[in-house]
Formats: sequence, C-alpha cells, structure tokens
Amino acid sequence: MGSVSIVHSVLILLILGLVLALPAWFGMRIAARAGFAPASGILLAIPIVGIVTMWVWAFRRWPALEHLSSGPTDRG
Repeated sequence: MGSVSIVHSVLILLILGLVLALPAWFGMRIAARAGFAPASGILLAIPIVGIVTMWVWAFRRWPALEHLSSGPTDRG
C-alpha cells in the first residue's frame, strides 16, 4: 500500500470533471430551451441543489411558453 501516482490522480480528476460537467451542460441546454437563464443549469451539478432546481423548474411557468398562453393576437 503506497501513495497514489500522478496518473491515477489525473484520471480521478478527469472522471470527476465529467461527472460534474455533463449534468451542468445538459441543465444549461434545458434551461435555455425553457426560457430560463442558461447559467441556472449549472445548479444541476450540485447534488441537493440540483434536485430542488428540477422541482422548481417543473412547477414554475416557463418563460419560453409565455407567448403561447397570451392567446391569439389580431394582426390586422
């Protein structure tokens, strides 16, 4: 039993980076399509905060759908 080598440390950091970056990237795309600020998708990478963020998005009005709920417009 010895110490962890540099190769193992770099590999662990790369895997950790992917584990955190993928949910953030997907969250940014979802937030942008729903009409929220894309940076709010980064919250999905934080364990407890990500669950709360998804819950808030699920029950909040989506800004991207606001123009659909305003009804038909008379354009002349």
